[in-house]
Amino acid sequence: AGVQGFYQVLFACRVRKVSQVKVLDLQPEKADQLCYRLREVLPQIRVKVVRTAEDLLEESQIVITATPSLKPVMPDNENLLRGKSYIAIGSYKPEMRELPEALYCLIDQILIDTEHGLEESGDLLTPLERGWIDRGRIVKFGSFLADREKSIGSSETTLFKSVGMALFDIVVAEKIYKKALEKGIGTCMD
Repeated sequence: AGVQGFYQVLFACRVRKVSQVKVLDLQPEKADQLCYRLREVLPQIRVKVVRTAEDLLEESQIVITATPSLKPVMPDNENLLRGKSYIAIGSYKPEMRELPEALYCLIDQILIDTEHGLEESGDLLTPLERGWIDRGRIVKFGSFLADREKSIGSSETTLFKSVGMALFDIVVAEKIYKKALEKGIGTCMD
């Protein structure tokens, strides 16, 4: 329920028709605060706090994890994990993991934003080292988008694992800067 969580929810609600958002955090007061903020900017969407990962997974179609956890934040239960789209943006160090082993059994393809993730994220390193997945199942997101023949079925279990890259931030910042200049908004600084 941190800064990343807020913006991830806004993005998901922008690109998909979302009717309900569930928020889970180890600190209930942070979850309450995030729900309050989301209700202000997304009044048409039902936003609620849940107290367990099982409650969060029930009826969810999109699951976004944005934690610095050292161990999986969801139960190792294929029945609860199946048929959802996962966006994992935490676990940016080799010792970190957000995702349980059972999830890797359900996924045909893992989409990644950069090859660096294979060296940096425990959610990629651990499954590769332990044989839960093989390297051939990991596809760069750009390659996936460029291949017009491929598509993902709505009932499949999917994973996009992001570790980010400063270059992405620079490209987005430039686009925002140019848009601000076009609209004549913002603050000029020396």
